[in-house]
Amino acid sequence: MPRTLRTVFASILLLLSGCVSPVPPGEALTGPLPPQQAGSARFVFYRPLNYYDTMAMPTVTLNEATTGISQNGAAFYRDVAPGLYNIALTPTDPYPHQFKTVTVRPGDVYYVRIDTLSKVPCNLFPTARCSEDTFIMTLIDPPVGMQESQGLHLISG
Repeated sequence: MPRTLRTVFASILLLLSGCVSPVPPGEALTGPLPPQQAGSARFVFYRPLNYYDTMAMPTVTLNEATTGISQNGAAFYRDVAPGLYNIALTPTDPYPHQFKTVTVRPGDVYYVRIDTLSKVPCNLFPTARCSEDTFIMTLIDPPVGMQESQGLHLISG
């Protein structure tokens, strides 16, 4: 009987371990970020932790140059020179107004929340177009963005 209980217990542990979402490396963000470089603007990219969300990690680009990798439950920031920036993600399925264009000035801080839209599982509807995940970006008011990004893992991106 004890051997059967150990086997059942081990099986349950294995099943539960498959349900755990991998947490990005890095310390949890608590409090303010380090000070910006003088004369720069800052973008803070974050993706709220959602255990039912895709684990895909799209590349974040600023003016078509790779700036980081978005991860579920993580945040990263970039200090940039003032100017015009086109913010995009790849790969992603198209969605209206999913990318942003922002003109930044010295001292500006922009929080960019990255969300995933639900997609139809291809195996449920064989006629559905199987596709990439769809990611959208939203510019968030700095006090709200700071609050929403607290507790996320700070990564280098």
